[in-house]
Amino acid sequence: MTKYSSEFKVKLVREWATDGLISYQLAKKYHLSHYYIQYWIEQARLQGITSLQHRRVKRTFSADFKLSVINYY
Repeated sequence: MTKYSSEFKVKLVREWATDGLISYQLAKKYHLSHYYIQYWIEQARLQGITSLQHRRVKRTFSADFKLSVINYY
């Protein structure tokens, strides 16, 4: 589980882009480290705003696959 939701990250980055606030101001406003905000801004700049969204999906494997891995090992 992530510490901050993807919606919160997107909100902060959009607020930075539209209101022109710097990361220190946003950090003070939301009571968190400005390093998080700088990282999220840089990530959104380089990879797009959708890169901030959590996309992890739990993978499932069949019993046959698990047995084949055990046999391979």
